[in-house]
Parts: sequence; structure tokens; C-alpha cells
Amino acid sequence: MSLDLWSDDDPFADTVRADLAAMKDSQRELFDALLGFAVTATGAKPSAKWLKAAQLHVSAIGKDTLGDAFGRWFPQVRELMNDHTTDALKGFVWIASLLEGPEVASAVGNLASACFKKIPNHGALSSKVGNACLWTLGALSATSIHGVAQLGRLKMRVRYAQALRLVDKALADAAARAGLSSEELLELGVPTCGLDPDGVSEEELGDYRARVEVSPRGEVSLSWLRADGKAQASIPAEVKRDHAEDLKAVKARVKDIESLLPAQSMRLEAMMLEPRDIPMAAFRERYLDHGLVARSARRLIWSLGTDAEDAWTSAIYQDGHLVDVHGTPVPMEKITRARLWHPLGKRPADVLAWRQLIARQEITQPFKQAHREIYVLTDAELATGAYSNRFAAHVLKQHQFAALLRERGWRYTLMGKWDSANTPERVLPHFGLTVEYLVEAAWETEATSDAGIFLHVLTDQVRFLNLEGPVPLTEVPALVFSELLRDVDLFVGVCSVGNDPTWEDGGPQAGHAYWREFAFGELGASAQTRKSVLETLLPKLKIKDRTHLEGRYLVVRGDLRTYKIHLGSGNILMEPNDQYLCIVPERGARSAATSGLVLPFEGDSGLSVILSKALLLAADTKIKDETILRQIKT
Repeated sequence: MSLDLWSDDDPFADTVRADLAAMKDSQRELFDALLGFAVTATGAKPSAKWLKAAQLHVSAIGKDTLGDAFGRWFPQVRELMNDHTTDALKGFVWIASLLEGPEVASAVGNLASACFKKIPNHGALSSKVGNACLWTLGALSATSIHGVAQLGRLKMRVRYAQALRLVDKALADAAARAGLSSEELLELGVPTCGLDPDGVSEEELGDYRARVEVSPRGEVSLSWLRADGKAQASIPAEVKRDHAEDLKAVKARVKDIESLLPAQSMRLEAMMLEPRDIPMAAFRERYLDHGLVARSARRLIWSLGTDAEDAWTSAIYQDGHLVDVHGTPVPMEKITRARLWHPLGKRPADVLAWRQLIARQEITQPFKQAHREIYVLTDAELATGAYSNRFAAHVLKQHQFAALLRERGWRYTLMGKWDSANTPERVLPHFGLTVEYLVEAAWETEATSDAGIFLHVLTDQVRFLNLEGPVPLTEVPALVFSELLRDVDLFVGVCSVGNDPTWEDGGPQAGHAYWREFAFGELGASAQTRKSVLETLLPKLKIKDRTHLEGRYLVVRGDLRTYKIHLGSGNILMEPNDQYLCIVPERGARSAATSGLVLPFEGDSGLSVILSKALLLAADTKIKDETILRQIKT
């Protein structure tokens, strides 16, 4: 196939053209033959005959040479491609199933992630190529853990329903071949990436050592050590000159670690909804002592049990031991199993004790566990019976809402004027249930985007269903109810227009009453958690003498005014007349606010925003922004 038919001004096509132009004639002929063969990739998966023919091309070029080429080409797929380019790329992906090594699996996994990213007004970048990647990763899973690792990462990241079904099928097929459950396969399929149990990997490159390290809080670093053990500030010139390929491999491993770590945290958090017992030997090997997973697992609380009785001891990893809430090592002689600890059903005093230990030991959990919000049935929900109105009548930004739904494993299609009856849902096959969160257009005069999509939606009931219809809330398992209501609370807390500091000036008039009520109203469960965290954090802040908690606000005393920051929305009122102060935080301010400050969990951007605003307003005489100063001095 002629490269002239490929996409113009496309990074992928341009890279392939440049590589071929630089080759010797004999090698270029082999790659030209490969290109001509690749475009014959038709159907949903390659036939045995096709793969046999592909093997001849792989043998002629060489696995390492072809793997290096794909490693250069696949990362360049970032833009829409024409049909000719797409067909060839699909063939390349299938051919990659005949190669070996973690680099190939990583390249295919990254390509799948890129292909399933949404392009505005188009959909996935390339479902055809993305689906081919999933087939190849499934094939690679039959011979190594590297394909499994990438499928596990995609399971946590990809949100297209069809792609997720293919991921699940590939994992189920691989698990069946291995005689394992999908959960066990995912555990076994996580590579250590060369890291030891303490998250460190060292490799000699000439007179230097490359040290890759994952900190206890999950931060990845690459440093260089001289022969005498002293640190080298940058990549040594000798390594760049004499060990270019090894250097490339080290950098690739760092990227793999950075992409796999968040996926493992998400996999662990999914176990909060579906806890399962893990044999103690497997728990140590696959969690506590696993070079990659341990970075998250050692920051979590685990319940330890025996086969003899249904009694559990709660513990966390500290200094080589599993210790209880008092910091005392747990006797391990009779412990045979472990499961992830959940605060639901635990005594408040025990939960508080764990929170205090985490604060005392300055542990940042990878997600909310000790501070996890709990949701139990209210009298109103007992009265309604089959649905909850706890999170009804909220106005949400639809595009942000849809993105967060996908991130949390829900399914939803954006609504517009042509289609205003879509319902967010999450299927829970393990429990035989589906949860729905009903929404509709926010107002009769609801504005739309250029594509005709509603900008906002109005929320209604949350309900659970099985194959026979709605399920009484009293029959929904308590853990399922709590975790799914927590999801819904997150959607409202993040996506409500009440969080928008500019809404009162620019939002539709119809939503002003709701905005005011949410922006300064009663605190929800997540905001109450934020308040309890601030009670511990405030004494550690440099502005501790200028701040205190009062009801639903963090009160900050500046030199010009006193400010009340709402703990739910982050919106601000100024004393003495409760005048509204609009501050739109910069992204950099969020990280600056918490730098050097150990938070008890990751993932609460609202807490960072509140802290950044508090630091700014406590030193209000140093504010340079004229827009903010004008409001303060008015």
C-alpha cells in the first residue's frame, strides 16, 4: 500500500514515513511488504491463517526491530486518521500480538487508551484500532502477565461501554485459561516493574546507577548515583552517549510505573464495594510486599482474620509489621486471610482512633478509607420505600457530570434537545442490581452547546433495580447502598453549579435561588468530612492564629476584612454584611496550598481550594489582583 494514501500532517503517518525514508533499501523492502500486508487486517479479530502469514513478516524483520518500530510509531497516534492509515495501524496492532516483552504490551496499552479518548463532536479517536488493541492484549495475556497488567489498567481507565465489555471478556478468557477468577488474575497480572518491596529499583549503566523509586505516598522519581554513591544532578553524559538504549528502557519503565500506580489505587478502591478474602500468603506477595501495589496497600487499613472464627482484627503496615490502631504489632501466628477494611458498621470510637493514628503517623491514604463517608437509610427513605430523594433538585453541569460518571464506572449519554430521557446508571453484576440517578433538562429554557447538548441537568430520584423492577431500599445491601449514595453525593458535590464562584454574575436567572442555597447551605457528608480534617490540620498551618471553624464555615481573619469560606462549595462571604467575594482559584494554587502539608487522603480538590483561599485571604494586604481587591474594599 502506498504511503501517499495515508493522512497528511499526522504525527503517526509522518513518523512512519520518516523511518522508512531513513532505512537501507533491503530493510525498506521488508517494511514495505509489511505495510502492504497490514492493510489486509479485516474483521473483528485475525484468523489463524492471517497470523501465520504475519509471522513470516515478523521473522523476516526480526521481533526486536519490529518492536522498536512500533514503540516509536504507536505513541504518535494523537489525531484522527483517514481509513487507509487506520487500516494499516489495525494490522500493526494485530502483528504486535506475535511480539514479546513488557515494552510491547505497554505500547499497545497506551495506544488503546489514546484510541478510546473522546474527540469533541466525533466520539472515540478510533474504536476500530482500540478494539484491535484489546484483542492483542488478550492474546498477550495468554503467555505473560504484561498483557493482563495493561488490561487491568484499561479496565480502570476506559469508559466506553463497548470497550469495557471487550476488556472484561479478554480478562475473563485469560482467567479461564489460567483457572483463576478475574480478580485473582488482575492481582497476579500486576508487574513489579523491577521494584523491590520498598519500591526501589537500581540498575548499573556504566559508572552510574539509575535509581527508580516510588515514595510511600506514591510519587515516582528517577535519580542518578555515581560510583561513590553520591547523587548526580542530571542524566550523565556518559549514559546518554554509551547507554542510549538502556536509558530509553529506564525512562519507559518510569512511564509504566506512573501509569500503573493510579490504576492499582482504583482497583483497590473498587474492593471497598466488593470486599473479598485474600489468603495471607497471597496478601503478602501481591499486596504488602509487591514493588508496585505496596505503595498503596501499605497506606490502607486491612481486616485480618482466621479460619476458626468470624472475628477480625484491623491493622495497617508500619515499619515492617502489621500493627493495630494502638501501633502494637498484631500476632500473626493464626492469621490466615485479609480483606480491605470498611468503616461501615464499625464503632465511631474505633473509626476516630484510626483517623487519629493516620494523622499522627502522617499517612496519606490513596483514597478515602478511614475518612470515608457512610450513608444509611433515613426516615424519609424508609417512607418512600423504593427510591431516595436525598440528592434530588440539584442543578449540575452536564458535561462535567458525564465525565465524572464515566470515571466512577457509571454509564450515561449526554442529553440534548433531540434526546432528553437518558438516565445515568451503574450495573452491579455481583449483586444482581442496577442503580439509577434520574436527571432531566434543568429548565424549559435550558441553554445548549454548539452541538445541541444541554449545559445543565436537574437531578431527581436514586433507585435500585433488579430484573423484576425497583427494589425496596431495605433490601439493598447496606454496603451497596452506602457506596452508591457516596458516588451520587460526589457527583453533586463536584458538579453542582453552586460550586461556581462566577454563577451569581453569569448564570441563568432561573438558577440563582438554587445557587445561593447550595453555595452557603447545610453541609453534606463530604463537607462534614472536610470539616473534621480541618480540625486536625488548622493547628499545623502558619495561619493557625488567623483561622477557626464556625458552623459550616472556615473563618479567616485578614487585615482588611474577615472572611467565611463555605466548607462545601468553597464560596466566600465577607463580614460584617455577608458580602459575596468571588475568587476563581488557579490550578497551581491548589498544589501550592498543600505543599509541605500532609493530608490524610488523596483526591479532594475542594479541600485544596479551601486551603488556598484561606492562605490568600489571611494575607489580604499582599493581594495584587485588582479584581479581588476591588471587591474587598467596596
